[in-house]
Amino acid sequence: MFVKYIAALTGFFCLTTGYKTPHTEAPEVAFKTLEERLLHAQEVKLAFRVSAVGAVSADIHGILEMETGAGILLKGRGSFGGDSVDLELRADNYQVEFGNRSERKVADTPPKLREALLIGLTRMGILHNLARLTGNALPDHAEGGIREWVVVDSFTRDTQCEDAISFALTVAGTHSGSATLQISPSGQPVERHQTVHFPSGEMRVVEQYSDVTITQ
Repeated sequence: MFVKYIAALTGFFCLTTGYKTPHTEAPEVAFKTLEERLLHAQEVKLAFRVSAVGAVSADIHGILEMETGAGILLKGRGSFGGDSVDLELRADNYQVEFGNRSERKVADTPPKLREALLIGLTRMGILHNLARLTGNALPDHAEGGIREWVVVDSFTRDTQCEDAISFALTVAGTHSGSATLQISPSGQPVERHQTVHFPSGEMRVVEQYSDVTITQ
């Protein structure tokens, strides 16, 4: 794991997925298929490990769980910007509790919370909404409009990993970086690399996903 972690920070690390099947789908189609599977799934569960270096540092591990009729759970522990964090978002159809440590808030559950978390995961990476939780804020655009706010385009197959799709990221009409997402032949997210542009410099992010379950 330590070798994998160092490799991830220095360059794309193509994980083995157990078996290979030909990738006949265009990269944009494969990406959109993953998004639609997540959005329409009865159950989504995964564990994650996020590492970031550069303009902002982070090292957070945790879980994301969603089940129709059983609510949403997002938990993450580690460090962000040099500070220790203990993040949690727990929601049902009526209320959501969210935030960092004992400073957590309670609010009415926004109508598009699930979509904001899942589209946020595929397009921006899970770190963005974890960062919002450090400031006791709900996921971006949980009231709606996440698809229009963050747009991905210029899809290509990554040259270093046949399972990986690279794309450009535009947020609120401004080009904000690029990302590469590895999707296994069975359609599961595996690993994500992203470069984010800030006025103060670049942040390089690696997200690794494990124990992924997407049940339709």
